[in-house]
Amino acid sequence: LLMQTIGAHGWQEQVHQTVWNLAFLGLQLLGVFLLMVVRHRDPRILGRSIGLGDLLFFVVLAIGLSQVDFILFLLSGLALCLPAYLLLRRVFPKSERTVPLAGLLAIYLACWQCWQLVGWSSPFTALTEYLLPHG
Repeated sequence: LLMQTIGAHGWQEQVHQTVWNLAFLGLQLLGVFLLMVVRHRDPRILGRSIGLGDLLFFVVLAIGLSQVDFILFLLSGLALCLPAYLLLRRVFPKSERTVPLAGLLAIYLACWQCWQLVGWSSPFTALTEYLLPHG
């Protein structure tokens, strides 16, 4: 992912986009932190609300994807994880009540990459061009 993005944008642009991706991720983590403080009176989010593997996966995505792809992938992936988790709970009712977020997002990322390897553009290209016109 990183080499594709650097090849398309150059390394300086990739550093710029990575900083913005990490800022977007930090904003989301701040929201989770505030939710935990208000709801549970407990500011600890790492290990309680979000696992270390989830956080590391998000950081790798922030480094490897362009800014638009990161935002679209993260938001759509998180939205798709909820019905996937509910389906897993129905199929395996006695399993742990934790969401395998990094695993579900990894499956989604593999599908996303296969989609592009077949030669199709990103599933969100038309949406991106419509919502974020350049020029």
